[in-house]
Parts: sequence; structure tokens; C-alpha cells
Amino acid sequence: MSHDESAAKNNSSGATGLQEDDSGHLRVMIFKLGDEQYGTPLLEVREVIKFLAIKSVPFMADYFKGVINLRGQIVSVIDLRKKFLMPIYVNERGLILVIERPEGLVGCIVDDLISVEMFSLSEIASKSYIESRIPKEFFIGIAKRGDALVSLINLAGCLTVDDMRLVSRTQKELVA
Repeated sequence: MSHDESAAKNNSSGATGLQEDDSGHLRVMIFKLGDEQYGTPLLEVREVIKFLAIKSVPFMADYFKGVINLRGQIVSVIDLRKKFLMPIYVNERGLILVIERPEGLVGCIVDDLISVEMFSLSEIASKSYIESRIPKEFFIGIAKRGDALVSLINLAGCLTVDDMRLVSRTQKELVA
């Protein structure tokens, strides 16, 4: 198999960001928001950190909570509950999933980390016929985990180009 064919196979799910391994399985980090379980491609998550004090920044979108200082790097933090139009409550014991975007690091607040699971492509219901509150551009599909259903999302894709311009500008202003 050529390098191009191998790269195409490893990115067979295209815009979803999921990367299957050689056995045709997808490695997904599963987390909790409220009573719901969500999963994101494991390779999207740079690290998981405990909830830190977040400095608010004026004039940001309502789902941007502010910024944190992560070992000298300014990281913008979004509240996934607000982004997904879910009920909001303060959870000082939550976690932050740190993802890397070309514009910089972004933290996503989640309630809890459940596990890392492997799913075969056949275990994921296509997004083409599923209605969700999650915008289609970062909704991957639904996977079954025991009796629970897991909504698979592309965290890196959940922020628009305009969102990331605002994040990038804010991070530069705070560093200057």
C-alpha cells in the first residue's frame, strides 16, 4: 500500500476527524455532560486537566468562559454545556479537555471522564439520519456502549473560524 493510500485509509472518515487503526477500530475518549455521554477522537485530546480558576474575558461569545494559564500558555476555555444548548450549572469538580487547533490551545469543560473505548465503524450510526441539538458540522454519529448511547463529536471542529479568530486575538492581547 502506498503512502497516499495509507493516509487515505487512516482518514477514511474525512471531516469527522476520527482515525481508524489498522484493525478498523476507532479510539474514542468518552466523557459526561449532565446525564449524557459524549465521545471524541482520542487523538484530538492533547491532555485532560483538573478544573482550574478561569479568568473571564469581556466581549466573548457566551459559551467562552475565559482563559486559563496552563504552564505558561494562555488557553481559551469553552463551556460545552452552553455550546450544546444544555442546562447550565457550576461544576467546580469538572475537568478540562485540552485540544490543539492551529490557532492555539482550547479547553473544553466536561463534567467527568468515563473511559477510552474502541468502536468499529459498523458500531457507529451515521449522522445522515440522526437529528441532534449538536450542529451537524461536528456531530459524527452515535455509538452504543453497553446500554448507553454515546454521541460522538469532533471537538476540534466545534469552533467556527470566527470563534477561533476571536480566541486567537484575545490570547495575543493577553500575552502582550
